Amino acid sequence: MARPRSRRTLDEGSDAAPERPCNWPGCENGGVHRAPLSHRRVDEFQYLCLEHVRAFNSAWNFFEGWNRDEIEAYRHADLTWHRPTWRPDERLVRNRAFREALANDGLGDPFGFMNDDGAGRRAGGGSVPAGEDRALEEERRALGILKLRPGADETAIKRRFKQEVKACHPDLNDGDKEAGDRLRDVIWAYRRLTDRQHA
Repeated sequence: MARPRSRRTLDEGSDAAPERPCNWPGCENGGVHRAPLSHRRVDEFQYLCLEHVRAFNSAWNFFEGWNRDEIEAYRHADLTWHRPTWRPDERLVRNRAFREALANDGLGDPFGFMNDDGAGRRAGGGSVPAGEDRALEEERRALGILKLRPGADETAIKRRFKQEVKACHPDLNDGDKEAGDRLRDVIWAYRRLTDRQHA
């Protein structure tokens, strides 16, 4: 296994000429350790010997010469890797159809971020009735059980119901308990969605 380059250089005799001289003024040792040129030019490097890279590191201050506002702005931008971010269009986020599509694509909203204040409020300012929230959640669950998208018509619901019943009927699954549980869920989902169609 090859030894690290810095160790190899230290182990070589003093007679060997260094590959790269140390950038520290007046130093004749080999420049083995890489260090940035300055906090404004961190992608450009100088090479220092062990003694001088230690001195460089102990004196290093990335924010040297920056005022408090510049430091705070840098720290804030660092949260997003210094890439721009945009606030989502609030009308889209608060739109009920968007929330339903998001939930039915398997992306839940357990903290209520898609609502105005996370506490179940309408875009117009009034509260969403608890019954409406529950009904919407049941409808999402029923669509998920039958693997349907929002807005499925009665024909699509019946067709998917028949397919699911055939797939999980206990008589066709040697009395498997999981198949029986699945059948019970499929029947519940079908009733829930067909009640919605006639409501």
